[in-house]
Amino acid sequence: MCVLSTGEFVAAGDDGTVKIWSSDGRRELQVIPHPGSVRCVKALPNGDFATGCADRVLRIFTRSADRLASDIELAQFDELVQLVATAGGGGGMTGFDNSTLPDESALLVPGKKDGAIKVVMTKLKGPYVFKWNATTQKWDEVGEALGQKAGAGGLVPRPKINGIEYDFVTDVFVTDTKSVQLGFNRDGLGARDTSFHVSLRFAIGLYLI
Repeated sequence: MCVLSTGEFVAAGDDGTVKIWSSDGRRELQVIPHPGSVRCVKALPNGDFATGCADRVLRIFTRSADRLASDIELAQFDELVQLVATAGGGGGMTGFDNSTLPDESALLVPGKKDGAIKVVMTKLKGPYVFKWNATTQKWDEVGEALGQKAGAGGLVPRPKINGIEYDFVTDVFVTDTKSVQLGFNRDGLGARDTSFHVSLRFAIGLYLI
């Protein structure tokens, strides 16, 4: 989480979104989807902010017309987001079963058409989305696959911190280089108990803001 020069808050999420909140923390102003889990956000002096995504790409977002990306770049970003959502089943955490994913040897088989999508279980990065490039005859990396199929009883595996399960887990940086994980459960804590509000309470408790 970071604070913009306008006083607004920006919160990163493992659900592949960045959310902008009003300075009082009561209104969700904007949701920006990403092609993977968003690991960090950083406010910049000029009012922009940067995001670090699981696809290993640093992106800068701005409200200044002078610094906007081109229409082509914006379209490419939207396409990546849609590709990952489609590969993950389009349903957030209910898309695919990790145990049935092919290993990296599947990338040795050419795609049937340009833009074909394949989800592969990689050794280093886990479930990853690839797109077939007919020009180079190679599979291009797209980003982390976010979807997971529900397990026994229809339940999606929940993330853990020190062996304790939570509905969601978010990282909070207490210094420029050190972060801690916070877990929170949506049920029973109210619809407004988002990663942003958990992070905000934590920061206030440590007198960071």
